[in-house]
Amino acid sequence: MLRHVWVVFGFGLALGATPVYGDERNAQVGAESKISPAELETARSAESLIPSLVSPSFQVRRNAFLQLWELGAQAVPALQNAQRTGNRQLAETANSLLLLNEMKVVRGNEQESSRLVELLNNLTADKIVSLCELGHWELATRLVRNNLELKQEFTDAYSRFAINRLVETAMSQGDLEQVWPIVLATQPPEVSSWIANKLELELPELDPNDVELQAVRLYFSGETAEAVKLPLAPNRLIPMLTRSFQWKEFSKPSVQTALIGPVTNLAAKAAQAVLIDIAGDATRSEELWAEILTPTNEHSPAPGDAPELDEQSQVALSMLRQWGDPLEGSMLEYHQFVVALLMSGRVAPVERYLEETNASWAYSFYASRNNFSKAFEQVGLVPTLESFDEWLEIQEKHVRDSLMANERMEIDAARVVGVLVGIGEHEKAKKLLQLLAKLARNSREFELVIWQNNIVRGLGRHESRALCMEIASENYDFMSEECQQAVVEGLFPELSSAAFELFVTAPNRINEIEGVSHWTVIEKLRLWDREFFGEDAENVISQWLRAAKQNLVHEHISSEQLTKLSDVARGFGYDQLALEILSTDLREFNGSEALNLHWLDAAEIYLTQFKPEKALELLSVLRQHAYNFQPAYICEVEALTQAGEYAKARELDRSRWLRVLSQSRYDGLSYSDIRQHFSDRDDVRRTLEYAAPAFLFAETSSRFIYWDAAEYAAQLETLDNYQLAADVQRAPLVEALQPYSPVVQLLISNGYFGNLRYAIQKERIARGIASIEKKDFEAARRHLDVSKSLQAQDIEVVVQCYPRLVEAGEVEFAEQLFHDYELALQDQIKAWPNDSTALNNLAWMYSQCNQKLDKALSLASRGVELAPNSPVFLDTRAEVEYRLGMVEKAIETMRNCVRIDPRSANYRANLVRFQKGPNQPKISVHENLKFK
Repeated sequence: MLRHVWVVFGFGLALGATPVYGDERNAQVGAESKISPAELETARSAESLIPSLVSPSFQVRRNAFLQLWELGAQAVPALQNAQRTGNRQLAETANSLLLLNEMKVVRGNEQESSRLVELLNNLTADKIVSLCELGHWELATRLVRNNLELKQEFTDAYSRFAINRLVETAMSQGDLEQVWPIVLATQPPEVSSWIANKLELELPELDPNDVELQAVRLYFSGETAEAVKLPLAPNRLIPMLTRSFQWKEFSKPSVQTALIGPVTNLAAKAAQAVLIDIAGDATRSEELWAEILTPTNEHSPAPGDAPELDEQSQVALSMLRQWGDPLEGSMLEYHQFVVALLMSGRVAPVERYLEETNASWAYSFYASRNNFSKAFEQVGLVPTLESFDEWLEIQEKHVRDSLMANERMEIDAARVVGVLVGIGEHEKAKKLLQLLAKLARNSREFELVIWQNNIVRGLGRHESRALCMEIASENYDFMSEECQQAVVEGLFPELSSAAFELFVTAPNRINEIEGVSHWTVIEKLRLWDREFFGEDAENVISQWLRAAKQNLVHEHISSEQLTKLSDVARGFGYDQLALEILSTDLREFNGSEALNLHWLDAAEIYLTQFKPEKALELLSVLRQHAYNFQPAYICEVEALTQAGEYAKARELDRSRWLRVLSQSRYDGLSYSDIRQHFSDRDDVRRTLEYAAPAFLFAETSSRFIYWDAAEYAAQLETLDNYQLAADVQRAPLVEALQPYSPVVQLLISNGYFGNLRYAIQKERIARGIASIEKKDFEAARRHLDVSKSLQAQDIEVVVQCYPRLVEAGEVEFAEQLFHDYELALQDQIKAWPNDSTALNNLAWMYSQCNQKLDKALSLASRGVELAPNSPVFLDTRAEVEYRLGMVEKAIETMRNCVRIDPRSANYRANLVRFQKGPNQPKISVHENLKFK
């Protein structure tokens, strides 16, 4: 007879009948079907309970829920009818009851049943977690699958942390894979497919008729070639092609159109020329460029206009002028054309256009290419630096007027300081800093802008920093406390937000020594200079760090500050002091929600002492308090492994790839943030582990793919994987060719042309190196020629390519490359005899090619003389001395280098190499590159 009830209700719904309840519905039931009195009574009872499921009273809702649950299958028709109402709460509750019935979940004791009723009413992500804690994984999964809003909640920034709680619950119940069906139900197919492939889990089930989702699953599970064969929309196809490095596909007109749009104007045609080159047809690309840059009535060089440019560059300049016109031009075409010009190595028209339209941006661009004469002209300086004092007077009024008008936060003159220091003009740089400091002192409302946003931010080398510290010390007493703190933290970035407290708590008895200031003392602390602090160093440092910590406690201390204090202690070799500092429980000071992330640092120290049980004690607390901090999981895996708990270590290691789904950032998952953590710690393996998904999942042509690709490629180069590094770097550049590219708008609108140029140059260098390794020397020449046109002094080209070319038998190619860059640097030194960077770079190039070592020693020594506090320059001189057989001298020089920059593992490695005797190979060529 129950079958007849299903037919009745099904028939009513099939006719589109409006659900009704009570006597009216009962009349229909009685009229339409002959059922027993008992069944009729049950149906009436079920229907009468339905409205109570949405009662304002929880007690009423609870009782109705329990009674309907008790009715079991006999309540199904009424529940199905209720499920289809427009009342969301009623539909969700009915759905829950239907699932309980379908899954044959029987009522337990009163307490258990009441708890389940509470969880199944008004479902949330937190309630799903609670259901899983009770063991109802299948029920939770079914509920999530059938509730679109609940699915979305699991990816919401405020609720996505529930995924981590689910993972922790599954781990505690001994089966991590219990959580996977919920992940499949809540996460985008891109993410779930990638994780499924990585952890060898079930792939998401997708509609076989949905081609796009099928492509997604194929692509993110590693079958990239098959994925892009499917017919896809441009927004899906392009990142799949660029992130899987299928460059030949860009020879297809359909793919070109998908990226750059219809080729209806010359800017798009220029972008097409770049794509054709990328696809491997350099000849056709150049032919297309020749067509684009042929003079026409609309774009033709005017007599005497830009005579320093060749005809093609003059035509390109004419196009830039037209499209870049803010009133009548086209920003879309302008942006696309700029990227295309730079990617093809046509830098001259871009430089000239910037010179005409924005002197500040032109200064930055010229300075980034070491063309200091042209750079100085953009800020009104005579290239010979004559009349510098008169220029300073003009700058004083100009800066004051600009600040009063609030025209911009960056002061052009501040950026000149670093260049002046670099070319040996320390006195002029000092005068300029003193002028800026005076303006800050006289304009309290702008002092933070001047100091923090300009003076301190412009630090680029040790000498600039030392000069800035001198000027800061002279003006410190005139600064507001906010400015003082910003300046101290800016000058001592290694100490971060703990710098100011360390500065103000510097030991007085040291300061009483004649000629020693707070600045000197904290500098010695930063350098871990135990000799400076004497025989009582441990006691002095301990008291100092404890005093700084105590001050910070009163100021709302943070994990970062505790970590920085412990880093100082560890730098001096005082691990127990570091552990004492790190033992602080921030919940005692900042409330129960405070994050003790510094316990990770303590755990890492314990692991170096082979005390995994101590590390696990701290790490388990972090995990129990739901701190979803990826580095802590990795450390815990290492601790479990050290303790011999291999099965637990494996499961926890697998779990971190699910836990990361709980973390959010601006455009997706926080793989980038985790990657940055390990990059800061020089952990190449872990950095690459997270750099890959950060690169893969970043939004198309976003600023995130731009930065993620740069970091990913840099790490790949440390492993000499130049082919993959080149492909990674190329991806965001190709994506940047599309109209309305977000990253191009960001870079060009803010004047970061030099940044874009550098990224393109780096890609070409890596591609040139990879071409040499593949013995494709024609391609290598082409890529390196473009690199040289973008930056003619980047010795990385020679350092990396010269040995490879010689080994491959391409001696003539190697010598020509060597000669070209040697000549460029010699010309730079001739123009700027005290350019310490040029002196250093030429010396380093000689040393790495084993050429002209006596000349290299002279150049390196001159560089050190000009910049005695530069560890980079000392490292170069030490390398030259070592290659000349002056091993003891090299060891002494390298010790000074390590003393100035004790945090560099590379310098310490070189010292060890030198101490082993002559002819020891370097650890890594890439790590020793000097070009900045």
